[in-house]
Amino acid sequence: MWKEKLKVYDALVAKCPRFERKGKTMPYTSANDYMFSLFNKAGEIGIRFSKEVQQKYLKEFETTI
Repeated sequence: MWKEKLKVYDALVAKCPRFERKGKTMPYTSANDYMFSLFNKAGEIGIRFSKEVQQKYLKEFETTI
């Protein structure tokens, strides 16, 4: 199951050729030395957005952090 989810993460990263997947045990992407996405050992994908984008998605999807 973890490897299948990792394939999804890799496919997402591949859609953005400016970034490369890093990390062997915990895959992640970074820009300007700041990590902005990761795939953890529990098989969860984490993405860091700017405050403006966070607010947009919270409103659009009627959710909370």
